[in-house]
Amino acid sequence: MPRRRKKDKRPLAERKADPTSNYWDDRAMTLWGEIVRTKGTCEKCGRVGRVEAHHLITRAVKSLCHKIENSIALCFHCHRVEPGSAHEDPVVFTQWLNNVKPDQYQWVMENKHKIRKPDFKQAYEDLVEIKRLSEQAAPNQGS
Repeated sequence: MPRRRKKDKRPLAERKADPTSNYWDDRAMTLWGEIVRTKGTCEKCGRVGRVEAHHLITRAVKSLCHKIENSIALCFHCHRVEPGSAHEDPVVFTQWLNNVKPDQYQWVMENKHKIRKPDFKQAYEDLVEIKRLSEQAAPNQGS
């Protein structure tokens, strides 16, 4: 069960002015998950349908938790349940990532120790731009 954060009781304007506030972290995390899940297919087994967004580098590393490069779309089974899944068997999952997605694996290896002060507002703004560009690239539906 996810742990709950202590509620920030500062006025909204003050929380918005602080790029490291929970306000921006929550917004960026929501948008990050939305973008990752739009793939609609498990990147490990190919199942189509409901997928979950998985952090390759733990979301506890706040400066990297909203990076698209730090994400992979997985079905429930490949994310949490089956042998070799990301949470049940991270060593096997990491080996799979290295074999199947070597560029993403290399990014993880290069960045897993880069701990910087997080800027959740900037992360959110970067994700808004990624979403805007992906929506422009998608063919117009209903035309």
